[in-house]
Amino acid sequence: MKKLFIIMFAAMCSFAAVNAQEKGRMAAGINIGMGLGYDDITYDGSSFNNLAIGAKFQYSITDKIRLEPALNYFLEKDNISMWDAMVNAHYLIPILDNKVNVYPLAGVGMFGVKVDLGAFGSSSDSEVAVNFGGGAEYKLTDNISLGAELKYVVVSDFGHIGINIGATYAF
Repeated sequence: MKKLFIIMFAAMCSFAAVNAQEKGRMAAGINIGMGLGYDDITYDGSSFNNLAIGAKFQYSITDKIRLEPALNYFLEKDNISMWDAMVNAHYLIPILDNKVNVYPLAGVGMFGVKVDLGAFGSSSDSEVAVNFGGGAEYKLTDNISLGAELKYVVVSDFGHIGINIGATYAF
């Protein structure tokens, strides 16, 4: 399944590169979010909810297609901390006189986890991850936008739902 998502993402990026007609708009932003998941990582099979903080950079390849490298750090909870570094592709669908954009997203990147084992030290691991989901953004001004995203992140034997809200500044 991961291979399918990676192939789909590569195809979207190739299509975007071929159809690029003009230099796109750039924006940088911050977000806060929550990672919601269930996995063996908690040892007792319970679910976890970790608060995340992150940063992102957006580059519009065309009026409709945007790439977004993003980095999120999930704060330590129950001796577990996590991070992800993803590159997402957004297909923008403008509504409400171009004040609102909704978009599906797909991405690929790395996901890492660190478990503090107390007196026994710590253990960490990182793996390739893919994600898919959707989002919406509202343009407060020509340069400032507020947004929200919901996505599902898939790692080999671990998956979680990510919910993010944030702001971007276009330049």
